[in-house]
Amino acid sequence: MRAWLLFCFLTGCASRGGEPADAGQKTDPAPVDLTCLAGAGLSSVEQMLIGLPADSWTSLPGSALDPWCRAHGLPENGEPTAWRCGNVILAWGGGAFDPARRQMLLTGGGHSDYAGNEVYGFDLASGAWKLLRAPTPAAQITPSQDAYADGAPVSRHTYDGFAYLADRGALLMFGGSRFQDGNSTPVTWLLDSASLTWTRKSSFPPSGAGIYFMGTDYDAASGTVYSRTQDGIFAYDVAGDAWRRVADFGYPPFYPDLATSNSRRGVVVPSRRLFFALGGKTPSGKLDLVAWDLASNVDASAAWPADGDIGGVSQSGTGADHDAAADAIVTWSGGAPDILDLTTRRWHRGSAVGAPAKPVDNGTFGRWRYVSYLNVFILVNEPTQDVYFYKHTGGCGKGK
Repeated sequence: MRAWLLFCFLTGCASRGGEPADAGQKTDPAPVDLTCLAGAGLSSVEQMLIGLPADSWTSLPGSALDPWCRAHGLPENGEPTAWRCGNVILAWGGGAFDPARRQMLLTGGGHSDYAGNEVYGFDLASGAWKLLRAPTPAAQITPSQDAYADGAPVSRHTYDGFAYLADRGALLMFGGSRFQDGNSTPVTWLLDSASLTWTRKSSFPPSGAGIYFMGTDYDAASGTVYSRTQDGIFAYDVAGDAWRRVADFGYPPFYPDLATSNSRRGVVVPSRRLFFALGGKTPSGKLDLVAWDLASNVDASAAWPADGDIGGVSQSGTGADHDAAADAIVTWSGGAPDILDLTTRRWHRGSAVGAPAKPVDNGTFGRWRYVSYLNVFILVNEPTQDVYFYKHTGGCGKGK
């Protein structure tokens, strides 16, 4: 693997097969900043990812989750291996990125798909998976409850019920379809990244339709997690441990077009004080997109028309995140990413060369994340596929 990484770093490969960067790939019109490659503390994997050409894809051989989780997941019903652990991804599974520890975080399963609540981390320095927190032992799994007998959260379809609180070093998780009855679980949980202990917090406000269709992200400036569901927009004050409803989608002008049951992603753009929630189509056939102005607390969606190529982001369960270097929202639903330039407010499509052709059926959610210090997107798609990376613009990221 190291030999392959060195080849990629020196030549700029754009796919697992090591296709050269000039084979049909776009290049930056101006020299890119690669000064960070001379600094200390970056592994060969990280250096390779920084050195990728703009609008290109690559993957890390041997990085699929499936063999790892089979060895470390929960044996169910007397099975010798956790053969269902792939449902951490396949069963409406999301994810989050921990920038301080440079790792993608996954946990999931739920309903009738998987009882394990272990937490996995994909470490970017080594390009390998880690078991961060072991699953609750089978003897302590209490089905159809919000917590298992050991006090840890029940396994669930996670959807986009994650937000990483970088300033607090904690993963927030709420909602989703719990093991085993599939009911929505309203409890908010925080996982401390240092101690890897879960703390139970307050519950999400009652929702008649359940908490399954949320799009969630964290606004560090205000210490608030924002989430859009089919019922409206909600805000969680982390310090005060309290949820509140910001907008009610049960009434005009939001109802009925925005009271949708699409699987969506939430993205905060700090520099513009906007919260986007997007994915799927409305009943009238428009892109299901809400842009909420965090400064004035009003709906700003009318200022963001769906101009350009939106074929991918119109799919339910799209992956999406904010590219801080390019000031764009980059989404992925299979093949080429759809990119919203936040300056021109138009959508365009990136390259599909070297990308997975299809997402998993139930959605990508937060398993597509922007990694700022590498200026690259990470994608965990199929459990049997290697981990993929997409480089939107060339060059270094911002900090480590």
